[in-house]
Amino acid sequence: MVAADNSHTVSVIFTAKDAAGKAVAGLSGVTFATTQSGVTFGTVSESSGVYSATVKADSSVLSAAVNAGVMATITVSVGGTVVSGKTVDLRLQGGYFIQDNGGTGHSIMYGLNPAITYQAMPTVVFETNAPGVNIGPVTESNTWYKSKISGTPGTTATFTVKVNGKEEPGRTITVQF
Repeated sequence: MVAADNSHTVSVIFTAKDAAGKAVAGLSGVTFATTQSGVTFGTVSESSGVYSATVKADSSVLSAAVNAGVMATITVSVGGTVVSGKTVDLRLQGGYFIQDNGGTGHSIMYGLNPAITYQAMPTVVFETNAPGVNIGPVTESNTWYKSKISGTPGTTATFTVKVNGKEEPGRTITVQF
């Protein structure tokens, strides 16, 4: 998830692997793209076969994002060819973002609406009833809450988020491990 303020960024990550499952370094033409207007990507960098870029959204999507939870589907291409099965849905303001941590699992992120003022730092908790799914400790940075998640391969988990003990209505996301 990313704030639609043309300032905050999150990273998108793609790990290129060969048929043996080993990381492939040095690919040229790795790009991230979306058809959602107002979303831009920084320069792609690579380290040991892990390709990453920052992504941000400008204020042109802010009101729609807050009210409707705008989704930007991000694709990755290598040399102009879209990599099949490698997409990430990025919710803009007021929802979730699932981040692939380059082979070390996933993280779930939730950003609070900056238009809402809290009297004290809110408590944010991620929950799921799916068996075999682990949710790590929640950390906070500038009203963005993040937790590492892991699950048994093949497991599907639907996550909810609670802010100050109350479930955020309509704020669920399903992840396949």
